[in-house]
Amino acid sequence: MRAGVGPSGALLPLISLSIAVCAGFGWMYAYGAPVTYLVVNAAALVFAATLACLPLRVLGPTGLMATGIVLLAILAGSLASGGADGVHRWIAIGPLRLHAGMLVLPALLIVAARSRELPRTLLLIASAVVLAAQPDRGTAVAFALGCAAVIGKPRKLAGYAISASAAAVLIVTWIRPDHLQPVIFVENVLAAARQAGGIWLAALTLALVVAVVGPLFSRARYSPIL
Repeated sequence: MRAGVGPSGALLPLISLSIAVCAGFGWMYAYGAPVTYLVVNAAALVFAATLACLPLRVLGPTGLMATGIVLLAILAGSLASGGADGVHRWIAIGPLRLHAGMLVLPALLIVAARSRELPRTLLLIASAVVLAAQPDRGTAVAFALGCAAVIGKPRKLAGYAISASAAAVLIVTWIRPDHLQPVIFVENVLAAARQAGGIWLAALTLALVVAVVGPLFSRARYSPIL
């Protein structure tokens, strides 16, 4: 999805995202999730809609580099927290704890895709170091897939360096034990939905598929990468 294409250009991806978020609202409300979960997801949806309409291309190389540094700093801010069982995935903002990777990783990858080769390489390698220190398997997989989309088939040393960094993050996160138990409204949502009944499982699975597949139909026209 290309930033700055305006509301009409971002409409299909945003509709897909809204369907997934609304399905999540229904699940969380029905099974007693804290109100803060609903607030955070609603705020994230509004933030995504706003970001989708920003003219990212007018930033220029210097603006992109500054934006990338800010996003990297936010991602690294999770390491300053106390963490849980050696895991540092969240940023505390008052009473809220936001998942750092989910908050900034999509924007960071888009900025990297728009940046020149050297800033892109440094930004993604630095991000890999931070993600390895967190660590989070889901975020590591998302990062690796994002890097693959950004660089395509590596043809230069920079591309190979980024690929190696992404692979290293995957290895570190999957070898390192994760002692945190799955949460019903996060990692365990589909398993919990299966136990709750076929309707919930079907609804949440369909919403996930729509969120992933929907934006692909506008990829050729709006992707900042391809």
